[in-house]
Amino acid sequence: MERVRDATIRTLVPEWSWKSLSLPSPEPLPKTYRGEWRGRLHDGDKVVPLILSIGEKKATLQIQDQRPELISGLGLVNGMMTGKAHGDLQVPATRTARAEELSLHLQRRGSKLEGEIGAEAPIPHAKDPEHIPFWTEFSRTDASSAEQ
Repeated sequence: MERVRDATIRTLVPEWSWKSLSLPSPEPLPKTYRGEWRGRLHDGDKVVPLILSIGEKKATLQIQDQRPELISGLGLVNGMMTGKAHGDLQVPATRTARAEELSLHLQRRGSKLEGEIGAEAPIPHAKDPEHIPFWTEFSRTDASSAEQ
């Protein structure tokens, strides 16, 4: 599907590359994002507990009882918190696909962070992995820090 899209666009814009639509570099997160956030990732009826910890210099994502994993490239892009992490979401779709590279796309709404955590599933002989999105929501563990 993507090859057809790219070929069609290249008829109008010969220098087209999907990479030409790359997002701007992330801006640093404001201090108001710092702290611990507890969340849930939804996959149908299954709910996976998560902990997102954001500090001044580093941030981690913990999935269920796994060890916390560092989040790289964390920042704001067009008002959306983005970053990359590694981990096993422990849901059938990601286990089958062996998808452990994760991307975060979350938006702050008051004391909540809501959006998507996507798993990147490797596809043999394909240049790009398949993106498997999951609705995710986080709430602050310390309600008093929500207004910072």
